[in-house]
Amino acid sequence: MLRSRHRATPDEVRVVVEELASDPCFAIQDSDAVWLALEMSESVGADFADALIAALSSVYGCTHGVTFDKAATRLPGMRLLPAD
Repeated sequence: MLRSRHRATPDEVRVVVEELASDPCFAIQDSDAVWLALEMSESVGADFADALIAALSSVYGCTHGVTFDKAATRLPGMRLLPAD
């Protein structure tokens, strides 16, 4: 939503997510995955949403996640699902 509707940059998205995750007024589901996703998105330059999918896969013990997005395959544990 931040990227598509508000045209936020990846850095702006990261700042908003960090602020929300750090604010004690909010309870963040799977906060470990959120922090891991922030690290992953920054380290490989991936979208936060893609990094969150990869982080949740990792946290929940999946061997890998699949995606149609070639750019998301830069994230650890993500594999390209070829389109037919």
